Amino acid sequence: MDHESKKRLTRRDMLARLAGFALSLKGASAAAQRRPLEASVVRWNDKFELALDLEIAQPGGGRSRRPYVAVWIEDPEGEPVRTLALWANSGRGRRWLPELRRFMRGQRAGGGDLTTASSATRIPGRYSLAWDGRDDAGRPVEQGRYYLCVEAAREHGTYQLIREEYTFASRPFKATVPGNPEIAGVAVDFRERK
Repeated sequence: MDHESKKRLTRRDMLARLAGFALSLKGASAAAQRRPLEASVVRWNDKFELALDLEIAQPGGGRSRRPYVAVWIEDPEGEPVRTLALWANSGRGRRWLPELRRFMRGQRAGGGDLTTASSATRIPGRYSLAWDGRDDAGRPVEQGRYYLCVEAAREHGTYQLIREEYTFASRPFKATVPGNPEIAGVAVDFRERK
């Protein structure tokens, strides 16, 4: 190698090192900027709860099976936070659980225990659920944006998914979610606990 090519390598090496150093400073600066945010995390206000009233639709026509229904909360990245209900037949009927595609994908990723969260399917009608702002492990979550998910699948019927975003802080609100062939509608009430 001649003297000129050694000089070029040295310059490249020096530029690469400077770039690496600059990136490390930027990373340290970003970490320092995140630290105050982490310290200022606002936990769920225990005075509040999310109350849900949902209605399983009456299917048209003759005899039909009850739908499998899953109701849960997701974070903004789509990761499950809390399972509120899983209505599915036990025993042989569990083979239809994969029809609740989004819910089951989250359960496989998180390794959730479905036996503790599930109960029998429900007949058409109105049902009430509540979320106390805790995750599946019982820890309070942060205030902020979350998705309410209601998924329904009926054997020889339709597949439906409701996924609505809400911001849970310290201000109550009410909302209604339009229905579909399996879930007639959902009423959302973020309120102070009664």
